[in-house]
Amino acid sequence: MKKIRVLIITYYPWREDNNVGNSYSNLFAGMDDKLEFSQIYMREGLPQNKLAHDYFYISEMDLLKGFIMRNKKVGVYFHFDDMENNPKETFSKIFNRARILRWQILLLIRDLAGFNAQWKSKQLDDFLDKVHPDIIFGTLPNEVLNSKLMLYVKEKCSSKLITYPWDDYYSLCHKSISPIFWLRKFMARYFLMKTAKASEFLYVISDIMKKEYTQIFNKECKLLFKGYMFGQRPLMKPVGNTIKMIYMGNIGGGRWKVLASLASSIDKINKYNKDTKIILNIYTLSARTGKIDDALNVKGASTILPPVPNEEVQATMYSADILLHVEPWNGKDRSFYRASFSTKLVDYFYSAKCILAIGGDTASIDYLKDNDAAIVVNKRKQVEQTLCTLIETPLIIDQYAQKSWNCGYKNHQIRKIQEMIYNDFLKVIQK
Repeated sequence: MKKIRVLIITYYPWREDNNVGNSYSNLFAGMDDKLEFSQIYMREGLPQNKLAHDYFYISEMDLLKGFIMRNKKVGVYFHFDDMENNPKETFSKIFNRARILRWQILLLIRDLAGFNAQWKSKQLDDFLDKVHPDIIFGTLPNEVLNSKLMLYVKEKCSSKLITYPWDDYYSLCHKSISPIFWLRKFMARYFLMKTAKASEFLYVISDIMKKEYTQIFNKECKLLFKGYMFGQRPLMKPVGNTIKMIYMGNIGGGRWKVLASLASSIDKINKYNKDTKIILNIYTLSARTGKIDDALNVKGASTILPPVPNEEVQATMYSADILLHVEPWNGKDRSFYRASFSTKLVDYFYSAKCILAIGGDTASIDYLKDNDAAIVVNKRKQVEQTLCTLIETPLIIDQYAQKSWNCGYKNHQIRKIQEMIYNDFLKVIQK
């Protein structure tokens, strides 16, 4: 049977050490006998996955230079096996800091650069002629250029478009006093609507998003989660005298404040007991300030560490007694994540570990509550008491480790997920 050609269009390169790339590899692993993958991306860096081989890279820095000079065509095609032609780029420290700190004026210039036509080039058209996708697939983009690319490729190649929103960039629930933020917001909303309307249907990541986007875009929306081969639950080691707690992932968006509050509670408990009852390790790639480091590096209680290599992630999770999930408490940050589901939770389920979820209500917290898959703490004042209960009754940790695994077994079987994806793709290209 002829393979279905799938072009992934995302902001980031398809790497298994970033969130989007890791999830795409999880969803599509083992399907390369049915699906053939290529990718267009904008953020600097090389892809790192076992599924796609043909890539087209549109450099953000070249895009900005072209926007200013008005005469530069951008974009480079490469095959991953041809290392000599792979793109290499070093971004200016100013622009990298702008992205990390979300400096709105420079991000606005980047967005405006996406309106320019310098990314439409013979190189891009030659790449599209070579890969000639049946399906375009990618997150419903917040970046102007990503949206314009999806619409351009759909028209040029007569491809079917399927989008997969992860975060709710469309709603007006977000809070900011910056006029530039709102200018960017309404620009993005315009193209989000166009891209969603051009989609055959949308995969979504939460029930909240499914309900809202079905109404907003008048499109079919289907839930799509990561998955694993959940079979027999792994054997678990008993909880020792010191409970080992691990957090892995992003600490931005107010999450570090929740972690800091937890670290303070752990420190207080350990000092009261005169020995170490709980230890927290935080593994993150997120940008940090001195204030964040001081809040999260608490001697004898918590330590902030660099992320572990991708091949060591599962083993690191297995070493924990409790895997931690946090959501921001404050309204501004929580409003952004209210409809998002953390894909890291599926990794937690597969590790068959007790999950402790702390923070304000979001789609992720709602999911854990609905499936009784975690110990959930919504209020700051309940954090310390919950930790004391876990120390006094460690059996609860074992019970919720089983519940975590049960949720994954019931809802995240990768064979069922991939069967749905392939059947959906077939239906779309046969229309």
